[in-house]
Order: sequence, then C-alpha cells, then structure tokens
Amino acid sequence: MRTRPVAAIMTRSTLIELSDVTIDIDQKIVRRGDDRIPLTPLEYRLFEYLAVRAGEIVSREEIARTLGGRSEAMRSNMIDVYIGYLRRKLGPAAIATKRGKGYCVARRGEMGSEAQPAQQQSS
Repeated sequence: MRTRPVAAIMTRSTLIELSDVTIDIDQKIVRRGDDRIPLTPLEYRLFEYLAVRAGEIVSREEIARTLGGRSEAMRSNMIDVYIGYLRRKLGPAAIATKRGKGYCVARRGEMGSEAQPAQQQSS
C-alpha cells in the first residue's frame, strides 16, 4: 500500500491593528480584545477599506467607486449612514470626518486623536 506524503498546511491571518480594534482580513472578523464585533458585509467592507488606508483621508467618491462600483447602492447619503453604523459599533472616535474631504481611520496609537494623512516633512 502506498502512502501519500502529509503536507502541513499552515495559514497565517493578515491582521490590521488599530488601537484596541483588530481586523482579521482572512476571516473577515473585527475584534476588540477577545470580543467579536458583529458587522454586516457592507459595514465590514467599508471598515476594512478605510483601515487598509489608515492615516489617509478617503473621499466619499473613492468609497463609492470602490465599494459600490457602478451600483446605485452607494449613492446619496448611504456612505454617511454606514459610517454612522460603524461609529455606533466601534465607538465615535473610530472614524474621523474630515469636512469637505472625506473620512479617516487613525493608525495604531492615534485613535481618539486627530489623525493626519501621511506626509513627508521637508527640511
């Protein structure tokens, strides 16, 4: 009888850590400490998109184009509504509104403070 070689399968989660919130991109789970924060699929996609670009200001147009494609689903104030849902679940400091520009998720260690977009300082 022939035996097949056993292959060890190792998986490694891709994590994004923002202050006290962790996003597991592979499992599509958001946690605060050991507690899972339940998000709808659209809430998760929106939060992940902002988290991947933490520290950057992301415009409503970019969000609509990326998450909604050409769909009518991301028109009007729907983005604002979903940002509100996320703030209720994650806390008001989780996502900052940059008036006239868009939204910003703070990088790790910046949550609750005014996150600024990444810029190089000139000497």
